Amino acid sequence: MKSAVFWGVFFTVAIATAQDAPLNNAVLEGASSAPPPNSAPAVAPAEKSKSGIKVSGAGRMRFEDQARTSSFTTSRSYLSMRLRPNITWDLESGAKIVIEPQLAKRFGQEVYSPGQDATGNPTVALTESSGNSAYPGDAITAFQAYIDVPLGDVVRAKIGRMRLRYGDQFILGPGDWGTYGRSFDTVMFSGKLGSLNLDLFQAKVADLGNGADGGDRDLNGAYLNYAGGQALSSFHIYAFERVDLDTKVTATTDTGGPSRLQIYGLRLEGKPGGYAYALEFAKGSGSTAFVGDGSNAEMWVLDLSTPEMAGHIVGLEATSAGENWSELYPSTNKPLGRADVLGRRNLSSQALYVKSSWSEKWGTEFWAYNFQRRATDRRSYGTNGTSAFGSATSTAKEIGNEIDLVVSYKQDKANTWSAAAAAFLPGAYLKDTLDQAGRDVRNSTFAYVMLESKF
Repeated sequence: MKSAVFWGVFFTVAIATAQDAPLNNAVLEGASSAPPPNSAPAVAPAEKSKSGIKVSGAGRMRFEDQARTSSFTTSRSYLSMRLRPNITWDLESGAKIVIEPQLAKRFGQEVYSPGQDATGNPTVALTESSGNSAYPGDAITAFQAYIDVPLGDVVRAKIGRMRLRYGDQFILGPGDWGTYGRSFDTVMFSGKLGSLNLDLFQAKVADLGNGADGGDRDLNGAYLNYAGGQALSSFHIYAFERVDLDTKVTATTDTGGPSRLQIYGLRLEGKPGGYAYALEFAKGSGSTAFVGDGSNAEMWVLDLSTPEMAGHIVGLEATSAGENWSELYPSTNKPLGRADVLGRRNLSSQALYVKSSWSEKWGTEFWAYNFQRRATDRRSYGTNGTSAFGSATSTAKEIGNEIDLVVSYKQDKANTWSAAAAAFLPGAYLKDTLDQAGRDVRNSTFAYVMLESKF
């Protein structure tokens, strides 16, 4: 945590020094020019906050059915649930306490439950969690639980467990599509000065230094965001670092040393004349375990879309990542197709999409993807970016195509239904793989029906 404390002290001093300086955003379209005399300061003095408790929350029920080729996963269907009430206590000092417990599970899921053997020794056994009178009950965990404290007019400190969500979540996201989602134990310093926002944080992913097996993992991050005008509505610069110490730690020595993954990136977004664009580029570096020799360890994404025309938006999305690109903590399901067959590593993809609003209640999305290997002498990878699959000898470039259709219905302000179907069609590379293994070449399909409720 030393680096987080250093960042916090440095950031606090820097912002306190800079907050009296005028912020000139005139270089960007839509930004205002320098303030006239006697205008309000860039940062208004903080007013005394009113105390109070706000309760909100969200719930989700989803049925999924997936039937994929045997080189990916077996076929399965299941129903899952997730409930997240949120309690926010605003204090008069301007601080607030946020607690967001979570109950999440798959229906009928077997879990490890404590017990004891015939001699009274404690045991842990896999047991049924539904319809079992001996089962003690599902655990309610803390998805978010943190304190948010103002450090002056510009800087705030957040300490506790929280979700981290940046950009389009291609690099770092909460993984909310999954049953449980993802949150981090984090110390964060955030600042806002005019149109600039900056987060500096350190998350403790694993702290096992005192255990028999050793090991430790940190996630450090800096994310700067500028909110501008139409031509450049937002500008993002970021740097993330994952530090792993997986070797055994003794009382006196650490012979292995940490392995590191650094990702530096830039993201631009705008909507000139109603046409929207988003461009992101990121570069990875660090230890051989993550990025090999460091070559082709970059990733880029480009998204272009038209203005809304009669309720319809048409867009094109392209992404590419080298064979040594290494994933950090991305969200899944949508970025590369809802069937979730592929990760970004050693992948080039293009997608055509149409988003339609048919009425205040009904909407649809249609996506068509094409996937290729970027380097034909390297294999394809799954969504985690580390599990390679496919033939090691095939020279084919074409991995496959996918078609997704999503239908949504907004029942009322609190409840939204959605249903989707996705089909992944193997291309030459996967056909070579399956043929060599003596397997049938079959399409992979995925479908779901979901209810999301908010209060």
